[in-house]
Amino acid sequence: MKHFWKISSIASVFVLFCIMNVWLEAVDFSGAYQRAKDAAMSSMNKAKGAVTSVIDKGKSVATSAQEAASGAAKSLLGTDQIAIKRNPYKDTIATVRVGNELHPEERAFLAKRKPKVKIALEKMLNRSLSDSQVPTIAIVGSGGGYRAMLGTIGSLIAAEKIGILGATTYITALSGATWALAPLVSTGMSLSQFKNYIKQNITKDIHVASVTEAKNIVDMLTVKLVFDEPITIVDIYGGLLANRLLSHYGADCQRVYLSQQAERVKNADIPYPIYTAIDAREVVSREPHWFEFTPHEIGTPYFGVYVPTWSYGRKFNAGKSITFDPEQPLGFQMGTFGSAFGVHFGRAWDEVTAKIPSVIIKPMIEKKLVDPNYGKRVTTSWATVFNFMYGMPNQELKGRETIKFVDAGIDFNLPYPPVSGERPERKADIMLFLDFSGGSLVSSLKKTEEYARRKGLKFPKIDYTDIETKSISIFRDSADSSVPVIVYLPRVSEKGLWQANKSNPQFAQYRSIEGFDFTPCTNGGFCDTPHFQYTLKQSEQLIDQMEFNVMVNKDKIIDVINWVIDRK
Repeated sequence: MKHFWKISSIASVFVLFCIMNVWLEAVDFSGAYQRAKDAAMSSMNKAKGAVTSVIDKGKSVATSAQEAASGAAKSLLGTDQIAIKRNPYKDTIATVRVGNELHPEERAFLAKRKPKVKIALEKMLNRSLSDSQVPTIAIVGSGGGYRAMLGTIGSLIAAEKIGILGATTYITALSGATWALAPLVSTGMSLSQFKNYIKQNITKDIHVASVTEAKNIVDMLTVKLVFDEPITIVDIYGGLLANRLLSHYGADCQRVYLSQQAERVKNADIPYPIYTAIDAREVVSREPHWFEFTPHEIGTPYFGVYVPTWSYGRKFNAGKSITFDPEQPLGFQMGTFGSAFGVHFGRAWDEVTAKIPSVIIKPMIEKKLVDPNYGKRVTTSWATVFNFMYGMPNQELKGRETIKFVDAGIDFNLPYPPVSGERPERKADIMLFLDFSGGSLVSSLKKTEEYARRKGLKFPKIDYTDIETKSISIFRDSADSSVPVIVYLPRVSEKGLWQANKSNPQFAQYRSIEGFDFTPCTNGGFCDTPHFQYTLKQSEQLIDQMEFNVMVNKDKIIDVINWVIDRK
């Protein structure tokens, strides 16, 4: 800058010299005033142009220096990031897969899972089955914040006790249900261990509780800075979820990845997990496209394109990755799946930096969190990643550098599409809908049925008369065996059912639900969707209510499974 100002001074002197010279000429030659004035203006403009050129060059040099410094800072930060060092795919180029057939590893899972499902069904039903009689059973878990997370845990515990879980092929989830499924699969805990783990963890509020938790989030965001990835409130929100729900991993809680679940399902000992989100573009707000996130790949049947899960978030061009970013953390994925609530966490970044006031990268992150058009912090609740369809011929989104994802519950709250038959290899014969929706339960199921009708998918006729008052409703089509059976298990406290069974010794363990009522609890009570802290007793009540609901309806569920098998 010192040399820049010297050049500017010299240019200014040059301007004055030119003006003085022309003025003297005007004095010596009478009648030449106008010519002198014109010459002076011409010289002044030339000098001004020279000065402007010098200033522009100075600014360009300064900008280049700033960018170089920023690049050097990012490079330096990158050398110290564990996520980058450990990335097993740091030298691997990813390829976009085109076509809606299942990933080869998912097909391999199905081949291994079917005989295990057969054994589980034979044990549960006390009968022998042929291979052709084995149905595909899917558990479909809704959103609803921590309420859905805890309700899903209770339902899965009951399903395991009855034997249904061992006979299940797929579990699909959105929003709060993903917060149960993703940590459960990743940690590999038993359901009883996981229940106690989650109950204990959520006695603490979701917000940053320590310097360590703040540092975990900063480290995660630094990796994104190094690769110049988009950052939104959802990244910070996902960091909070990882701190709380993945604390099992300690300092590595922000370095847990969805692709690691491929090892968990390798032997097909557990159901195959499918997580969901929807395209958040305004242009598709009336009928958004559903995207599937599995341990093996991420994509959508609508476009028929999929990328390896470990490469999601990288820059792509014409079907190939052109950067080598580490995989997006599972915390970020959980934030995406449940991003309808991300808007509530606009203050979270301030809390993080308050715990680490000397964070060097704060200005760099702040820049990404501010809308350049308005100079205000972005509080939108969608996740943004680089578009893996960018530059691909014949793709609708080939010109978009990024793509936005949001909580699929904004469309409808039951993640039915992945097992609906849109991808025929996954079509379920029996679907257990676990519905923890807030507000109207009827609305959630109606939208699911409307989706099926709109897509021309087989779906039974639903009688909505009293589904909001019963702990179970079963819908089937006696005339068409290709129509799946829907076993609907909503967040209902059926008081008469508890009163009729509470003296039965096998239900004595659920006494915590005495006096508990899901409806007022959901509508403004501690079960309300934006509530992110539960006491041990509150968690117990919610888990026990759903476990009881499934257990007390055991015979009805087994009867309908037998009914489906007999029709095969």
